Amino acid sequence: MGRPRALALLGVCLTLATLPATASAGTVFYSTANIQFSGKLWSVRDDGSHRRLLRSGVFTGPSGVVATLSRNGKRILCLCRQGEVDSMKLDGSGMKQIGVRPRGTRYDTVELCAGGETLWMEERRDRLMIEDADGSHARVVVHGGHGLFVEEDFAISPDGKKVAFVGFHGRPAEVWIVPLGGGPKQRVYRSAGEREIHQLQWSQNSRSLAFVDYPIEEKYEIPADPDEHFLISSGGPAREVQVGPPASPGEAFFSPGGSLMALPGEVPGTLYSVSRSGHVHQRLLGERCGEVQCTFGPTAFGWLHH
Repeated sequence: MGRPRALALLGVCLTLATLPATASAGTVFYSTANIQFSGKLWSVRDDGSHRRLLRSGVFTGPSGVVATLSRNGKRILCLCRQGEVDSMKLDGSGMKQIGVRPRGTRYDTVELCAGGETLWMEERRDRLMIEDADGSHARVVVHGGHGLFVEEDFAISPDGKKVAFVGFHGRPAEVWIVPLGGGPKQRVYRSAGEREIHQLQWSQNSRSLAFVDYPIEEKYEIPADPDEHFLISSGGPAREVQVGPPASPGEAFFSPGGSLMALPGEVPGTLYSVSRSGHVHQRLLGERCGEVQCTFGPTAFGWLHH
């Protein structure tokens, strides 16, 4: 899950627990969209072979396709044109509606959860909400106030137990985690100066969190400003990781074991798997990612073992 921002080039990775150092072969699921906002869902082996178009004509909003894998890893969930939440098999067949998007919410402020729930930002009241797939049981996840302003970037962990979100106490930007079952929120990262944080993405074991941190005044410049950093923390001070070309750290999606990340390439339309040390492991997709014009993506939203 996550909302792509094509010009945000570097990221931050916060490790919440020690992860395995190995990864098994598997399949990466990703989305693309062309300039007409027509989305497609794809799969590719994580050795770069067997790319397959699963479904075309998926609705795309201002930030690309909103899709995720179900919690049991057997179906794909995606947000569609009229706000319905659809479910399909991993080969793109068997489409069925399982829910609806809350009325009055903007497309780019909604995230799909692995259980089919929808998480969204209620801007008028400065709070994050979640409700069940059938539209029932809406409840508040976190509410702004006491000097905290909740930003429109947030992500629920795959195990459904906690939500990460970006908040501000004035400046700089901060990353917070709040348990869905109740309890106090915890600040886990604080940026420095006039910077922004976007593209929050959990690892599939819910132990790591990736996000982009960059200077506000430089965020639209290419190449990336040298003040942007890709950091990894293992419970102590964050350390910088240099991820060289052809990969360009942005919205990261973790492998099941957490040792690899699917990252966009410097060439638009490419996708790479990269180790946590910054080493480019494998090119998953070549230029144009199967599209004539790849406006959004490729953006990974799932990764399964064989």
